[in-house]
This record gives sequence, structure tokens and C-alpha cells, in this order.
Amino acid sequence: MKKSLFRSWRKLSGMEMASNVFLFPGQGSQYVGMTQKLSGPSAAESQVFRTAKCTLDYDLLALCVSGPKSRLDQTVFCQPAVMAASLAAAETVTRGAPVSESCVATAGFSVGEITALMFAEALSIEAGLRLIHARATAMQEACEQREGTMLTVLGLQEVVLQQMCNDARTTTGGEVCIANYIFPKGYVISGDARTVEAVGMRARESGATSKEVSVSGAFHSPLMQPAVEKIRSVLDTLHINFPPDPSLFKCHGETLHKCGRNPGVPCPAGDQTGFVGVNDPQHGLRLLQS
Repeated sequence: MKKSLFRSWRKLSGMEMASNVFLFPGQGSQYVGMTQKLSGPSAAESQVFRTAKCTLDYDLLALCVSGPKSRLDQTVFCQPAVMAASLAAAETVTRGAPVSESCVATAGFSVGEITALMFAEALSIEAGLRLIHARATAMQEACEQREGTMLTVLGLQEVVLQQMCNDARTTTGGEVCIANYIFPKGYVISGDARTVEAVGMRARESGATSKEVSVSGAFHSPLMQPAVEKIRSVLDTLHINFPPDPSLFKCHGETLHKCGRNPGVPCPAGDQTGFVGVNDPQHGLRLLQS
């Protein structure tokens, strides 16, 4: 049977092989020159860039390769770029390699979660591009309504960082929350710039380290609420298949194939909004802390 490039897993009954999981990155991982070091056929020949060329009104591959960085870092361009570069890289890795046969699950971080669904064929390339374009546009508009930022904080207990966020909100009257749970004592906070910096200052005074995330807004925070309904309206039109094996979701650690519905039946809109991770402040792979 011919292998499908973007189907991420096969059941390996009776086969003794190492298990691989494909994990796709989110916004903030972008850099000018993405895809240049991919081996084999050029990125321009990959399905995702060929589709993007016919779908988008700009040259996505040229933006990945040549920038400029100021444009690549803009949310509306960054999210499609990270997705496309990720899938092109996955195409290179899986081309004729045993790793594609031993992949048992896939997952992603933020926009990478949509990339994971595309890789698993839960979403078509066309549908995924449409969703990510709508998501990025809505989030860019939310950023323009209220300026925000994100900050990585390492070295504190969750309860301590949470209290710092509570105190900063009271002091500034602004918004900040723990947006991402990266690993034990590793977090990303998100909110308006003044309140995020207030938390960052207190965290550093307590011995933590911090670093600004290369994004253009307060993602995965209540400041993204204006984007939710716009994205939901697009999700309502999409058909999302259920893949045969696990696709892990960062919000709750559940798997797509355990939703209680048959493969091929699209999720109701209320369930699908969990796929895009716009403003849920509790998302992140919390199971790493258990």
C-alpha cells in the first residue's frame, strides 16, 4: 500500500521498533533562513509550500528564506511560516525513512497543534492553511487593539509565580497570567507589557531567570479574547477527521481519538476551539509535571 506522507502513524503489531513522536513548534521559533538546510528536494517542491503559493497572496517560502525579520515576526505571517517550515522539515525526515513507520503519536505547541493535525491528516493542507491564516489574522488584530508581550520565567514554583501575577494585576490594573507550562519550574507569562515586566522584575529579584519571547502580542491570555469568535466561525466550516492513533492536546493531555465520536465525524465547534489554543491560560503540557 502506498504510504501517505502526511499520515503520521501506523499500528505496528508484532514489530519491534523504536517509537517516535513528532512534536511541532509554535510562534517564537521562527528565524530568517528557515528551510534552507532541508535535505533532498527543495522546500519549494513540498506540498505545503506549493499549496501556499496558490492560496496566499504573498510568497511564503521567500519570506521564510529571506525575510525580512520584521515582517516574518508579524503574527499574520509568522504562524503560516512556522507551520509550513515545520511540515516541510517533517516531509524531509519521513521521506523513505523508518522513522515515519515507527511514529506512534504527534503533538504541537500553540500553532504547532494545528500543524500536528495537518501532519496526521486530521486537517487537509488547504483547510489547515485557511485556519491558520484566519487564526493569525484574528490574533494580529487583537494585538493591535491592545499591545502585549510574553516572557519566559524559569526557576520558580507555580504557586509563587501565580501570586506574583495576582499582585502585579492589582498594582498595575493590567493583565498578566501564566500562559504556558513548559516544564517543571518553567513557564511563559503573558499580558500587557507593563504588568508582564512587573512580574519579571519580581521574579528576577527572587532568583529566577527570564527572557522575552519573540512574539508580537499577549498570546494565550485574556487579551486574545477578541480573536476567539472570529476563529470559531472558521472552525465551524471545517471538517476535522479523527486519526486512527493518538494526537495529544496540550490543554488537557487528552487524545483526539478518545473524543467519543467516530473517525471522520467533525467535532462540534465547542470542542474544536480547543484545537487552536488562543486564550486558555492553563494550556501547556501539564502532564510533564505529574
